[in-house]
This record gives sequence, structure tokens and C-alpha cells, in this order.
Amino acid sequence: MKKNLLLAVFLIFCIAVYSISNLFFQENHTKKIQENPKHNIHKGVALTLLDPYNTDNFYDKNLPKIKEMGAELEVVTKVSIQSTNDSMPVNDPNIEDKFNRLFSKSKEYGVKVSVIKPHIMFPGDGFDRGTYNPSNTDDFFKRWKEIILYYAKVSHDEDVPFLSITCETSIITQNTYIPYWQEIINEIKQKYPDVQVTMALKKSDLDREIAYHEKGVISILDYLDVVSLNMFPRVKRDYVGKNIIAPSDDAFVSVPGAYGFITSIKKVKEYFKKDVIITETGSSPRSDFKKDYLNPFNFDQETPKNHRDQNDWMKIVLDNLFLLKEVKGIYIWHIDQPFDFLDTKTADTIRKNYRN
Repeated sequence: MKKNLLLAVFLIFCIAVYSISNLFFQENHTKKIQENPKHNIHKGVALTLLDPYNTDNFYDKNLPKIKEMGAELEVVTKVSIQSTNDSMPVNDPNIEDKFNRLFSKSKEYGVKVSVIKPHIMFPGDGFDRGTYNPSNTDDFFKRWKEIILYYAKVSHDEDVPFLSITCETSIITQNTYIPYWQEIINEIKQKYPDVQVTMALKKSDLDREIAYHEKGVISILDYLDVVSLNMFPRVKRDYVGKNIIAPSDDAFVSVPGAYGFITSIKKVKEYFKKDVIITETGSSPRSDFKKDYLNPFNFDQETPKNHRDQNDWMKIVLDNLFLLKEVKGIYIWHIDQPFDFLDTKTADTIRKNYRN
């Protein structure tokens, strides 16, 4: 009897030690994950829902590669205009069918859609949205609200966390237009409070909003859940092969009179108390070794399309971004031409950064 009692006490002691050790391991493991900034960041690639891509074959070919990369999807949709001053944008007439296939296939392959990002565009996506200036502001925002509320409902229904309510529309995001945007944002929050609202800004527009704050002027950033930046710096070639241990604007060619990319991101957090999502960042696959910097917008047909500069550019930019605690999302632009990086060494670099 005494022997059995001692055995029972010993077993209870062993179980207690195991439980405490396991609990300590789990807490320590969780703490390490939380301390690693990569585990708290949405990591994705951008895909535009163009008409030719609305096929099962397109998704069957590309989603396994995106899944293997460890990436989520930022989905760009087209909203058409006829001119720079057209006040009546038209949503993609095939968008419902495209979304049905997108979400069906993304669930089949286990690839999360985490951003929906409508683009105002002419046919194709080469239109400079910074020049867009609708002739009738009231008509435009009435129509735009209808379009954005549709995307907000899709975001809610499909559990897409982030909705970009405009992209690089420099003129109509100035602070004189804030009441129009407030109306849209308020209705989204009333109907779909789980959807996080953002705007994809180019660097000059982000600096404008920072300047507004520094002058004590109201900014549209005050009304967003998160701030989004499209980030395409020229990277100094001297940084190729360097081990980056702290984020620094010194890696990028500076623009006179403007904050550096890293500085601007930090100021957004400081001034507006908002996290930042990098909704676009990427580089052309063409290399120009005569330049002392890596040019993300090198589309010169005479330079080789060998992905070497693209791969080095990507590594340096990602190394900096993953060290920024202010950044909560990174989306690589773009799986399509002219940035296409799938099936290249650049994809390997992205995968290593996303999965490690």
C-alpha cells in the first residue's frame, strides 16, 4: 500500500514538472514569436483582377507558387474612367464573377486575401492617378461612395481585413476634400466596423500629409485605421551584399527637400499613432550596372531582363522594412509584367524573408 502511494506521488510530481516545463516552453516560444517582427506582419504580393486572369488555369498555375512563398494576396481591381476629368467612374462590370473565382480558388489553395485595393484607371493600369481631377466633385464622390461600399461589403463578407479606399489620387486626397472622405469612412464604419480603412499614398502625398500635421493643419490620415505607402526607392548599389542591422534611409538615394522613406514611416507613427502598410514595393527585372543605384523603374528594353538588380533591390528593401516596428504589412508589386518575379531568384529572396 505504501509502495503504491509513493508511486502515485512520484507520478503526480512528474506530471507537475512536465506541465510546468511545457507551460514555460510555450510562454517562451510565444514571447519569441511576438518579439520577431516578421510574425506580426501581413506579408503578401499584389495581383490585379484583369480580364485575361479570370480563369481557373491562371489561379491553378500561380496560387501554388504564392502559397509556397508564404504570401497573402493584395487584390487590385479596376474602376474605369474615360478622361482625367471624368466624374463618373465605372466599376468593373465583371467584378462579381472575378471575385467569385478569386475567393473560391484562394480558399482552395489556402492563400489569404488580406487587401482589396481599387484603382481608377484607363484601359491597362498606366494612368497617373495623381493627375485625376474630376470636373464635378459632388458627382464623383457620390459615385465613388457607392463603389467603395460595394468593396467594403465584399471585404466584410470574405473576411478581408484591409480596404484601400483610393490609390495615389493626389489631388482629391488634399485636406479640402476631407468631408467627402469622412462621409465614406463613417458609412463603412457604421455598416462594416470590422473592415480596416486605408489609403494607398505615393511618397510625395505622404510627405504632404506629414507637412499638414507639422503646420497644425488637419490631415486625412487622422481618419484612417492604418496608413498605406507605395514605396519605390532608388537603392544605393553600395548596399548590395551588406548586412543590414538597423533600418536606415542611408540605403536609399535621397530626394532633395523630402524626408527619407524610413523617416516618413516613423513620423506617421509618431504624429498620427497609426501603423503603416506598404501596399506596393517592387522593382523592374531589368538591370543597369552602369548606374550607382538600383532603379526600380528601369523599363529600358535595351537593358538585360535578368532579375539581378531586382533581386538585390528586393533584399535591401525587405531587410529594412522587416526591422521597422511601425510596418504591419508588406505587399510586393507585382506578379504581372513588367515587374514579374515569379519563378525567379527574386521569388526565392521573397520566400526566405516571408517564411523565416
